[in-house]
Amino acid sequence: MIVRPSVLHFTTTGAIAGTEQAVLDLSEAHNRYRFQVSFGTLFTPGEMNAKIQQNGAPCYSVGVRSALDVPGATVRLALLLRRLKIDVLHTHLLHAGLVGLIAAHMSGRKSIKLVHTRHHSDELHRFGPPIRAKIDAYVANNQDIVCANSVAARAVLVDLEGVPLHRIRLTYPGVHLTRLRSRVTDADGRTTRKMLNCADGDLLIGSVAHLLPKKGHEFLLRAIPAIRKRVPSVKLIIAGKGPERERLESRAKELNIADVVQFLGYRDDVPNIVNTFDLMVQPSIEEAFGLSMVEGMALGKAIIGSNVGGIPEVIADRMTGILVPPENVDALENSIVDLLLNSEKRAAYGEAGKLRAESLFTIPRLAADYESAWSEVLA
Repeated sequence: MIVRPSVLHFTTTGAIAGTEQAVLDLSEAHNRYRFQVSFGTLFTPGEMNAKIQQNGAPCYSVGVRSALDVPGATVRLALLLRRLKIDVLHTHLLHAGLVGLIAAHMSGRKSIKLVHTRHHSDELHRFGPPIRAKIDAYVANNQDIVCANSVAARAVLVDLEGVPLHRIRLTYPGVHLTRLRSRVTDADGRTTRKMLNCADGDLLIGSVAHLLPKKGHEFLLRAIPAIRKRVPSVKLIIAGKGPERERLESRAKELNIADVVQFLGYRDDVPNIVNTFDLMVQPSIEEAFGLSMVEGMALGKAIIGSNVGGIPEVIADRMTGILVPPENVDALENSIVDLLLNSEKRAAYGEAGKLRAESLFTIPRLAADYESAWSEVLA
């Protein structure tokens, strides 16, 4: 009888965003003949927990609702690690990483191996608070292996946090390509355009991201007045929710572009929305990777993104899109106009992007990379 090592993926929340979607997709992708994989969250169960269970994988929660619950939750996680006889605890994000580290030591399982995925680059070092950056560094420095989701994240781990390079593995995030494409139910985009009150001849710039200062929407808005003069049929579609929405809507009014800018908020039909874009733009000032850009590439969209963090690892400059300096409104304007007025170049970049997404950024590849890390620490 073959004994399969027992692994627990443990993340902070069950509310589905980028990291949680990847963990959910992994619940179907891991090799169950090699590993016995369970899943868990620090916070009370959310949509991700339910969907993982629907996929036939165990998913637990240690029930944190507030900071007062953390000590008890840490004990519950330690007991869970002992009960499930976990061999590898693979944590994601800061809070789950810290609680997981403490719980692993409390569990009494001296053989347990620790793997942690770093899902951001220098965000905490640039935007603080400093104590969180220090906790992040502490978590990373006390793992057997740290999985960095980009070369940029790996550089932060080594250069700013002192994690030895030999303990870091590069594991690019991925998307479930088949599922993503199957969710495009409006192939020619006309129904979605009608829903967005956009004419067939309108040229749509799109962005999909949380509305946070680091996402750089401010600079994209500031580029629109000049773009509009050069491309009168332009429209800007911004999908995503976040604390910046009210301010950004006010900025659109101040810039006299509110009539060509739409803030959609959270959408569960993002693939259909992205499919209508003529061009996708990600003007971030900090970005560890940029999974929404991979989704855009997988759907055949040319991408313009800031030359920061992990974005240059997603976009092959002048092959699948264009890299621009961050916070540079003129560069954004000129690159956007260049592609809006050149449909052949957009199409060529889009086709090249599809191939890049299919070769580098898939869930099966991510699952295999994680399993390789687990095998290494268990060897």
